[in-house]
Amino acid sequence: ATFTVTNTNDAGPGSLRAAIVAANANPGPDIVAFGSQATGVIALESGSLNVTEQVQILGPGPEVLRIDGGSRWPILVAEGDGLTVAGLKLTNAGGDGIYANTTDVNAVIEVRNSVIDGSTGSGIALVPVLLHDADSSQKFVIDDVVVEGNGGVGIYMGGFGADFTAEIRSSVVSGNLGSGVSVAGYYAFASVDIDSSEISDNNSSGIFLYNSGSVSVRNSTISGNSGSGAIDFGGRKGRRGSWRFEDSVITDNGGDGASSSSIDCVRSLVTGNGGWGLDGFEYYGARVSVDSCTISGNGEGGVAVSIFFSGPSDLNLKNST
Repeated sequence: ATFTVTNTNDAGPGSLRAAIVAANANPGPDIVAFGSQATGVIALESGSLNVTEQVQILGPGPEVLRIDGGSRWPILVAEGDGLTVAGLKLTNAGGDGIYANTTDVNAVIEVRNSVIDGSTGSGIALVPVLLHDADSSQKFVIDDVVVEGNGGVGIYMGGFGADFTAEIRSSVVSGNLGSGVSVAGYYAFASVDIDSSEISDNNSSGIFLYNSGSVSVRNSTISGNSGSGAIDFGGRKGRRGSWRFEDSVITDNGGDGASSSSIDCVRSLVTGNGGWGLDGFEYYGARVSVDSCTISGNGEGGVAVSIFFSGPSDLNLKNST
């Protein structure tokens, strides 16, 4: 069913809150749409907007309608089996702009054509609940989204025991107080694909990978972050994180350009970073493969491969400078 918002009131008939309540009460997938009068600002005065079912919230565009949390509470909290947010600006959340926490193994959370800024917490926090389900296929999609100037991480993805995949496409993650993108796979595996995006000027690392996961970055720029451009904090032995960079630029970050136990660099530029350009480091073995890349002008040097205890180390350089 489709429920239409006809005004910008916080609550009551025709409000966004009333439309979401109606969608929650209606079994099956629903759509929340916006009429022509629903433009300007919706100021939240009575709490977060809570989504408990599979709902698509399809706004008229972030330049047309914004939802203001007044720095008092998170704006959208999703605990159902799927959420799509499109065409909205979410600003001044007291906490996270969007917080999604679901146990459905097939849940898909999508944020498209939107702006999330000014939150005191993360811009977007996607947290799968403990599932211990080998068949978990939860998926997160961030497409054509600006996440900037938030008080925590720009985009946080991760939880305990739930494998997930994620796509970040055609998006800008900039000027956040924490890392631009943080990926955590506690007792789980995360697979993240970043394409045609900019992750810049965040007050920590550009991308932070904790525990086990793989991150692929294509046609993207990671620049000007206070910490490393991309850093892997490690994981359990035999299930460590990995990076793959293709046709991308990693430049002017405060730490390493990229650091992990496994790094592939293809047709990319890594320059002007404060640490190593590429730092392959792990306690039990590391590998770095470089093909058709330029790695220059980094503070500590170009490429390093090192291990702390024992294990194989592998460095392959091809058609690179």
